[in-house]
Amino acid sequence: MNVFYKNDAGKPDLTLIPYNALSQAALVAMFGVGKYGRDNWKRQNNDSDTVQRFIAAALRHLFQRSAGEQHDAETGLDHLAHAAISCLFALELVMEEVGNEK
Repeated sequence: MNVFYKNDAGKPDLTLIPYNALSQAALVAMFGVGKYGRDNWKRQNNDSDTVQRFIAAALRHLFQRSAGEQHDAETGLDHLAHAAISCLFALELVMEEVGNEK
């Protein structure tokens, strides 16, 4: 009898990320592809100014949402999805920078 064993210890369990929320963030990113081109966010500098710009964008969307405006006027998508993708872009740039330091 063959027993299949796969050691996943220490690996991120991506099933813990809520699919619907991630899908909404992906829709925002897809809108950005049409407006700016695919992976345009990756062509930004991996510096603190770029990360701060993504954080500022996320905060603008969070403030608009907290002020009672649920959907972004340009995309029709929830401001929370815009904030989420901005945070993901910022985090990715930070993680890439951390990886480059090693």
